[in-house]
Amino acid sequence: MCNNDFSGGCDASRHCGSLLRSTHPTWLITDEDFSEKLLSRLSEMPDFVGDPEDGFPGLGFRGIQLQRLGDDEVGRRLPVRFTIAANASEDPPEIVEIAREVIGSMTRFDKVRFPDHQITPLDGRLQEHVLMRFEQFRERRFLDWITGIIKPRGPRVTVRDPECGNCEYEESTFNPNFWNADPYVRQNNNCYNYARNWRTDTFAQPGRASGNWPNPMACGDVSG
Repeated sequence: MCNNDFSGGCDASRHCGSLLRSTHPTWLITDEDFSEKLLSRLSEMPDFVGDPEDGFPGLGFRGIQLQRLGDDEVGRRLPVRFTIAANASEDPPEIVEIAREVIGSMTRFDKVRFPDHQITPLDGRLQEHVLMRFEQFRERRFLDWITGIIKPRGPRVTVRDPECGNCEYEESTFNPNFWNADPYVRQNNNCYNYARNWRTDTFAQPGRASGNWPNPMACGDVSG
C-alpha cells in the first residue's frame, strides 16, 4: 500500500494501499504489473528495505512506507510492511528512483478513496510538495552525512554552547508518543516539562524543585 510519511506504500501483487496515520498521503496501487515490477526490484535490494520504525525520527519526510496486500511469490521475499528511502544519504540511485516512482504514482492511483482523503486529498499540488520535501530530505541528509554531522547517539545528550562557557542544553530524539499517548502524562506535565524534556508528573515550575521558585513568575525574577 502506498502511504507517505510523508509515507508511501505499495502492495506487491494486485493492490497496494495504506491504512497508516490518517493525515499522511495514502493510496492504493491497483496496477498489478506496476506493483509486481516494483516489488521485484526491491526484493533484489534487501539491505535497503527497512523496518517502518527505523530511519529519520524528526519532522518532515521520514521515508516511504509500503505494505503488501497480496501473497504472491515475488512479494513473499519482502516483509509485509516495510520502509524505503528513510536514509536517503546512503540509499543507492536505484532506491531513490523507486521512491520517485512511488510518489509519482500518487495521482495515478487516486480512484480508490480512503476516509483520510477528506483531510489529505491526492492531487498534483500535494504530489509536488511531497516530491519537493523528499528531494530536500535527500540533500540535507547527504550534506549532514558527508560533513560527519550524523552520528549515532542515545535518546538524550548534553550539548555545550560554544558561545556561552557555562551554558548547556539537551538534545533528544523526537518522540511525541512519550508525551501524547498517556492522558495522565498530558494532564500532569506542561510546556516547562516539555522544554526541559523531563517528565515529573507535577506540572513543573522553574525553581520549585530547588526551593527558589520566583513569585510572582516575572521575567526579571526568572532571568536573574
